[in-house]
Amino acid sequence: MKIKLATKENLGKFFIYLADHLSDNWKDGTHIFLPMSKNESQLDSAMKAHFSNGIDVNIGEPGWRRIFLAFDEK
Repeated sequence: MKIKLATKENLGKFFIYLADHLSDNWKDGTHIFLPMSKNESQLDSAMKAHFSNGIDVNIGEPGWRRIFLAFDEK
């Protein structure tokens, strides 16, 4: 595996993971593991935009985001 900084081109697979991860918050009486309500625990277009747009924002500026992803070396 290699850890790499995410780019807009590889956010699609991250969003699939994130949607699944968010769907587990509050699921079937499980513990709350994200500081979000059950209604907020879903990946919507606004959340996708925060990640996608935040990649282009300079670190330390409002709205910046950096995501590191693990990639198979296949």
